[in-house]
Amino acid sequence: MQGKNPAPRLRACSWLHPCCARCVIHARPTRLGAFSYRGPHRYHVRSGTWNRHPHFSDASIACPARSQLMQLALAFGFAVHAYCFMPDHVHLLVEGTASRSWLPAFVDRWKQATAYTIGRPRGIRLWQPGYFERVLREQESSRAMARYIMENPIRGRIARRVGEFPFAWCLWMNDSTL
Repeated sequence: MQGKNPAPRLRACSWLHPCCARCVIHARPTRLGAFSYRGPHRYHVRSGTWNRHPHFSDASIACPARSQLMQLALAFGFAVHAYCFMPDHVHLLVEGTASRSWLPAFVDRWKQATAYTIGRPRGIRLWQPGYFERVLREQESSRAMARYIMENPIRGRIARRVGEFPFAWCLWMNDSTL
């Protein structure tokens, strides 16, 4: 079947049987064939850490990853509207600001840069291969997606209120309509 990802490959956990999501290695997600990912589009991006390890629980990893995200977003023609560095994955709401904005190049470069400057000195593998993205449609609200991203720490039971988690931010943080 064309256009569908193959079934996930299972590997054995320490008890030598297929188990939880930590032991499932998913195939890299495929991109939309008819969509160029170039130009002024909005995206919700999610990328997981290697083996779902909680690397971003450590501020000495989350903070430089956030700094590199913001620097590379400018260099690649993207505006970051929201982010949330959960312990084992990252959510981003980004928007291309120029015709040259190309999501795959931006995300790949950010993951490469963070893996090299943060992961390599610590001797850790930082990222799972690939990432998931969702192109927001014209009628979809960036604020609604930002709210979803900001509520992730609440759903993950690591915060009680929006704005409480230190590694989450959005453009509309101080707006009561978020």
